[in-house]
Amino acid sequence: MIRPFCVSVLLLLFTIMNGVVPPALSQTLTGKPNVAILISSGIDGALHVISKIHGKGWAQAVALNMEYNWQPDSDYARAALADKYLWGSARELLSMRANPLNAAGDKDHWQNKWLVQTNLSAEEVLVRINDVFETKDQWTKRHDGNANPGMVSFWTFTDEKYKHWKGVARVEHVPKKKDELIVTTEIERVQ
Repeated sequence: MIRPFCVSVLLLLFTIMNGVVPPALSQTLTGKPNVAILISSGIDGALHVISKIHGKGWAQAVALNMEYNWQPDSDYARAALADKYLWGSARELLSMRANPLNAAGDKDHWQNKWLVQTNLSAEEVLVRINDVFETKDQWTKRHDGNANPGMVSFWTFTDEKYKHWKGVARVEHVPKKKDELIVTTEIERVQ
């Protein structure tokens, strides 16, 4: 599904590279084209179009896949984002049809949220997610007596810098949709 979006990005970049961008935006002080401006504005433009046509989650997923910070801030470094401690997408984790709803965070927090189409129950989906977490050495399942154990699981781990993290995997029913679930994996560094 990502392939059509990559084609959209490439088509938009080609259009911009052929002079569609206003000259004031595409020229340096020397009057020559500034390729960096053309490429980054093309990616931003393509991601904007993707978000309008297919939703913000898809645009975030494409930007993440391209290792591109769609909402730049001065200390951005892709490798420093907290999602490095989460494994794969819902499609990869669950081998199911899934559409991204949210893929956002920073160095101390990350949330992935997916709309999953499946015939499995919420409990069965959570068991699959838990199985993936359990295969990772640093994650430890913790128990919370207040939560419905069939819909939520809680996790902790300590990273390579001895920072403590907590994680939550949550599976929710979509109202009036029998075969759709919202799957959320979220991690947060403990202060």
